[in-house]
Amino acid sequence: MQIEHSIIDVMDRKNVAEEEVDLEEIIVRPVRKAEEGQYIKLMEEHHYLGFLPKIGQTLWYVAL
Repeated sequence: MQIEHSIIDVMDRKNVAEEEVDLEEIIVRPVRKAEEGQYIKLMEEHHYLGFLPKIGQTLWYVAL
């Protein structure tokens, strides 16, 4: 059974970076259209380059 995760579910957890993670449990998937606003906000806040817009044929991915 596959569990659906959203970006918001993962970011709501505290100390995400400090948790031990089993790499076999990580799911990598494209950002859904409905999540793009939240993705942009999170990239602006947390990525060292900030948010960069899509150029050409670009896919945004999240690891959950």
